Amino acid sequence: MAALAHAPGQDEILKNAFADRAFENDEAAAYDAPTTLAEAAGQGARLPAFEMSLREELAMAQKMADLVRPTTQRYLELTVSGDKADR
Repeated sequence: MAALAHAPGQDEILKNAFADRAFENDEAAAYDAPTTLAEAAGQGARLPAFEMSLREELAMAQKMADLVRPTTQRYLELTVSGDKADR
């Protein structure tokens, strides 16, 4: 959905990278909260599944964070050289 909103801009690729990073962090938070709730409710049997999902989401969030700088650098290279850098 965010990609559709960013399409008209010349820096669409950067905005998409930012949106992807934000989305993955939101997903991680979505598993962090149930983990805390399960602990508080004494539902320890459910923790491994929540914790596994949380680790997976945190790993993906880190991958998205790691892509922002190289994506920005490539965008800059293309823009400075006069090449199209919007996708």
